[in-house]
Amino acid sequence: IVTMKKGHPCGTNLWEIVRLGADIKIKCINCGRIVMLPRMEFNKKIKKSLNVLNNVIGNYDGKCEIGDELPKEFASVVDSFRNLMIKLKNVEDEKIKIYEDKQKVIANLSHDLKTPLTVIQGYSKAFMDDIVPEDKKKQYLEVIYKKSLVATDAIDSLFLYAHLNHPEYSLTLENVDIVSFSKNYLALKYNEIESNKMKLDIDIKVDKLCINMDVKDFRRIYENLINNSIKYNKSGTKIYFKMWVKKDLYISIGDNGIGI
Repeated sequence: IVTMKKGHPCGTNLWEIVRLGADIKIKCINCGRIVMLPRMEFNKKIKKSLNVLNNVIGNYDGKCEIGDELPKEFASVVDSFRNLMIKLKNVEDEKIKIYEDKQKVIANLSHDLKTPLTVIQGYSKAFMDDIVPEDKKKQYLEVIYKKSLVATDAIDSLFLYAHLNHPEYSLTLENVDIVSFSKNYLALKYNEIESNKMKLDIDIKVDKLCINMDVKDFRRIYENLINNSIKYNKSGTKIYFKMWVKKDLYISIGDNGIGI
């Protein structure tokens, strides 16, 4: 279907191309009248329209204004092109944001690793130079040990981050009762918490709820949060585990210690 600039006496300017040969045969959509057009004249008109379309697309600057010289048949093409450019721009903006977020995470993890290593290096050098007072040696060793735990956590986080961002990484989803899973995990963890002279306060207000989750990665989340509470807090600290549903599932893990 093509549109002619000059309307037909029957009241329409829509024509159907019914034959291509030495000449072009077109038929009026409304009244059925057949008209012959010289191929050269037809090609000239088509080429002129395409040149206008190419100029609109080639000079796209985010606005893509359509002038009167562009045939109506190509308006939908320009609209589709405009929508495609908007989608590509959104994708590009999202890629930039993801890249910046990744760089920020790596920078933070690098800082978390560098700080304890600097302390370990300084205290170790003091021991090597034999300048640590006898009554301070135990204190220095405790600092070195605690900072090594911080460094280990930072390295684990860096490896985990690299693992999660690997192109071939994918979740292994299973349909699991999150309530039963959490209770079993806490039961196994209870002795470790108790041996560190800490308390565990459990408040689960859900009887049963099956969700799709990666069991291994979810257990790693629990381990990371609760192990941090054990490592960095004093005896007598209370670790809280809460679970409830309010439209969505909520899980809260915390403690009343010094914070991290």
